[in-house]
Amino acid sequence: MPKKKKTPAEILRELEKNLQERYERWLHIRKEGCSDPYWADGTNLYLVRNHCLYYRCQIAELCDTYGFSYPKSYLRTLPPELPMDFMTKPRQLVIEEASAISSISNQFSQINSRYPWLIAPVRFYIALLFAENFSISYLQIRFVLCMVYSRYNNP
Repeated sequence: MPKKKKTPAEILRELEKNLQERYERWLHIRKEGCSDPYWADGTNLYLVRNHCLYYRCQIAELCDTYGFSYPKSYLRTLPPELPMDFMTKPRQLVIEEASAISSISNQFSQINSRYPWLIAPVRFYIALLFAENFSISYLQIRFVLCMVYSRYNNP
């Protein structure tokens, strides 16, 4: 059975709801940050801001075409444009990174005390990763530690 075609008023309500959700999402990212490990919060804020622009354009076109009045969510000010490298909680990230580095150094010292012959391969693989990426994440180092340990512990 074919779907019922939406009326312009239903489309307007749906667009208004989507715009309201995007505003709320922007505020959430601005306040709490997001968990995207590859992009800064500013990039995600910019993306959500563009979603707001898109929905505003769609609402304006629909309202102008059918003579509807603009909804309240359309009349809200557009979220400000922030730098792409903006981070919501940079201090918290520094603290998390410091604890990750501390954890890695503890693992290195445990390996060094138990298996001193493993340190050279671990340093070699980490140097390779750094040469390729110019940055190493905590998970990559954990992977190297596990890989070298399993390879040399179970020959």
